[in-house]
Amino acid sequence: MIETDILIVGGGPAGAIVAKYLSKSNVDNILVQRNLHFKKPCGGGIRLDAFDEFDIDKDLIHKYVDKIGFVFKSTKIEVDISEFPLGIVDRVRFDARLREDAVEVGTTLYEASFVSLEIFDEYIISKIKKDGEYLDVKSNYLIGADGVNSKIRQLVNGDKVSSGLTNYMDV
Repeated sequence: MIETDILIVGGGPAGAIVAKYLSKSNVDNILVQRNLHFKKPCGGGIRLDAFDEFDIDKDLIHKYVDKIGFVFKSTKIEVDISEFPLGIVDRVRFDARLREDAVEVGTTLYEASFVSLEIFDEYIISKIKKDGEYLDVKSNYLIGADGVNSKIRQLVNGDKVSSGLTNYMDV
């Protein structure tokens, strides 16, 4: 059995940044990400103030956006977002860097799938699948940073957020 103070499921920006700050505060944590090369179909626009707030390297920004255009049939609307501009990032590279930053300060990172959990009065036992092997992780806390269709939330609350199929492409 693996033991840690906090198990974080989901190695995107939320999970990786919380792992980094926990490690910087000397809190033992394990970060679990199902696929370290997953290309998220959305979420490449990050508010620029987040880079300063969370000490994220601005070299990860590919493009700066201060206007957004909306088009419907022959109608075009341009919205000025210069007060809170965005930095466009490559999510594979961006997420990987955030995880590397967390590991650098002490986080343990597993490429593994979260399978199940059992909640006890004083701790949680989570089952993960890593390299075809099932491992039990005992933690005091569990953070579900595994997205809108969070498996953690479904198991703890018994609910599910409805979602539809998303199609995407790089432009």
